[in-house]
Amino acid sequence: MSDEEVIQVYEEGLSISNAIDSLSMVKFRDGKVEDQLKKIIADLKNIFSSL
Repeated sequence: MSDEEVIQVYEEGLSISNAIDSLSMVKFRDGKVEDQLKKIIADLKNIFSSL
């Protein structure tokens, strides 16, 4: 993998990480939706932290 490809993959991963962080700031009135969103965010963070 070239240096440019490594940088591109890193930047894409950073964008995904930032999107997940932004998503965690979303608030819903429905507690069930909020709880489900928290589970999804935790799963996404686990997936991307292991890459």
